[in-house]
Amino acid sequence: MNETIKTVIFVAVAVLVVAAVWATRPTVDTTGGGGEVGQPLFPDFTDPLAATSMEIVKYDEQTSDKKTFKVAQVDGIWSIPSHDNYPADAKNQLAEAATSVMGLNILALISENLGDQEEFGVVDPADKDLKPGSTGVGIRVTMRDKDDKLLLALVVGRRDEEQAQNRYVRRVGQDQIYSVKVDTDKLTTKFADWIEPDLLNLSPWDIRQMDIQDYSVDEANRSVIQRGEIWLDYDDAAEKDKWKLTADRKFVDGKWVAEQLPPGMELNTKMLDEMKSALDDLKIVDVARKPVELAKSLKENKEFLNSPESVESLMSRGFYLADVKGKPGIYSNEGEFRCLMKDGVEYILRFGNISESRRADIEEGKDGKKKAGGINRYIFVMAEFNPTAILRPRLAEKPGEVEISKGDKDAKKPGEVEISEGDKDAKKPGEVEISEGDKGDKDDKDEEKSAEKKTADAKIKAQWEKIETENQRKLDEYEEKVAEAKTKVNELNARFADWYYVIPNSVYEKIRLGRKDIIVKKKPAEKKDAPTDALPDDTLPDGALPDGALPDDTLPDVGGIPRRHSSGHAGTVEEKPAR
Repeated sequence: MNETIKTVIFVAVAVLVVAAVWATRPTVDTTGGGGEVGQPLFPDFTDPLAATSMEIVKYDEQTSDKKTFKVAQVDGIWSIPSHDNYPADAKNQLAEAATSVMGLNILALISENLGDQEEFGVVDPADKDLKPGSTGVGIRVTMRDKDDKLLLALVVGRRDEEQAQNRYVRRVGQDQIYSVKVDTDKLTTKFADWIEPDLLNLSPWDIRQMDIQDYSVDEANRSVIQRGEIWLDYDDAAEKDKWKLTADRKFVDGKWVAEQLPPGMELNTKMLDEMKSALDDLKIVDVARKPVELAKSLKENKEFLNSPESVESLMSRGFYLADVKGKPGIYSNEGEFRCLMKDGVEYILRFGNISESRRADIEEGKDGKKKAGGINRYIFVMAEFNPTAILRPRLAEKPGEVEISKGDKDAKKPGEVEISEGDKDAKKPGEVEISEGDKGDKDDKDEEKSAEKKTADAKIKAQWEKIETENQRKLDEYEEKVAEAKTKVNELNARFADWYYVIPNSVYEKIRLGRKDIIVKKKPAEKKDAPTDALPDDTLPDGALPDGALPDDTLPDVGGIPRRHSSGHAGTVEEKPAR
């Protein structure tokens, strides 16, 4: 066989190989082939209000864990069934998540081959045959209507390498893989992303007082074992010393004993500021629903119902029903923390056990690296109205007003003489009989005095009315603040009553401080360095004075006291003897 024939055969084989590869290649249709490119991925899903549930399934290839998160309308409210129907109250999360997968248009048909799913990351995470260690698993999103009819079901895969804003997707149950423009940032299975995570929703600048109560619970006797209590006032308007220790007590031999701040000790303001910030940063990471009877009694502010279900529910999370001076209440082995706000709302935080059932989610940082969350802890939250935070107004007194008791209303005025019926026409002591000619002058003077008196009385009356109006305004303003605080307390308790909350243990440690954390040794005063250009005394020439210094007899007086120097050097002031 000559070289020419060999060459022809090689070329023919190469053409056949290229043709075979071309025939089995992943199909990429960017020209509208099949009539799908440019069309909606789900053309029948046109009404976003029709959706009443959304489910997101994610698969972690590192841990082989599958996470399913669902939000659905329960009694007309968007809730989270996986978390006891806790309200999905994140304002924009639901709308943005739904919007991200609605109205998707097909930009290109990438492949129709089943074997390409792993390559493009669109393997269904809900697939029953999915094995540990699987790769190329995508995010499954499903939306249904009120009749449980499927509106949308797709698997979102990897990013398009050529166009980063696009991702590979496929409809669940179909092999076609498309490129669409979709944002997956809102398709999260993290509980905290779907709720309002700020537990207290307070401003740290509105804090007025903090009360740290240190006690434990005798579970057998259902009694509280007191150890100590610390009260701290906070004044954000103060230029310095914003924190003040107002009470420090220890419970010794059945009595409260006041402690004093020891000499050489001070408040650890840095740690107290961190505690204040931690309250502002108290985020919910999980929840558990309270028993119905317990929640109802808390909402109605009634005496706690001692039902076995409620007691068991409390104890399992580190809370106990105990009796203090004949009054039953809920207490914690980790003590209690109270935070009083300027508006009269007082938050009561009781810290419970470590939450073992649900650890913090594995989080993905902005850098794309995943990190495990820390330990979480249960917290029991209530609110009370504390009237001490709202000062009663000081009302102005009316000038010249004299308070007269009811029994003295008929009493004689000083200097007044009682006159009998027969003496009514008699002259009063000191009274001078006036002739008919003088009566006219007297009447004129009386009218003049009467007019002056009416004018004075009118002025006093106007002044009294002004004071009464201002006093009433102050009282109305005070009552309005009280009413607003009570309304807010009721709203907060209606929210808190149904739930045990779970918070990061790291935040708990910043709030639940002890005496040794709050009271520390004073820092030594910083010494000011002497000027580097100053000369030692013995380096001055004999008889010379430092620059700007005056002879002894010309030194100016300070505060009326002649300045003197005891060491013989100008510029020093003689120390006053101790009294």
